[in-house]
Amino acid sequence: MARQEKRRSHAEMGNRRRSTRLQQKLMDAETSSISRAPNHETREVIKQPTSLKEARDRTNQVINEKKRKLEEYEALMVVLQVRMAVYQEKLAMLQENVNLTKKELHAAERIKETISNAKAKVIYYTTFNIK
Repeated sequence: MARQEKRRSHAEMGNRRRSTRLQQKLMDAETSSISRAPNHETREVIKQPTSLKEARDRTNQVINEKKRKLEEYEALMVVLQVRMAVYQEKLAMLQENVNLTKKELHAAERIKETISNAKAKVIYYTTFNIK
């Protein structure tokens, strides 16, 4: 068991050394390529300030348009929220009226049933008790 742990620790140390060497090589390659890179592209971009200005202007135009649309949408959202609040109040009132009407209808149906039962009893007693 101790041998396996030693082997693992030696393997891990070897992996660390390899990864550090690889990282160092990558960093050396990046710094050398940066220092050797020609500034040709940079010079071309600097020589064309009009294209940069046009790109900046287009970007500003897009930004302004999106801000304007955002303001419109936010204003519309506020209007709809106000309308929704009004409609929710109306809906609550309608729901209250529906519940009240259902109660009244149920009470009226019970009264009608009571009257029908009373009428049937009266007819029954008058028909059979008179003779």
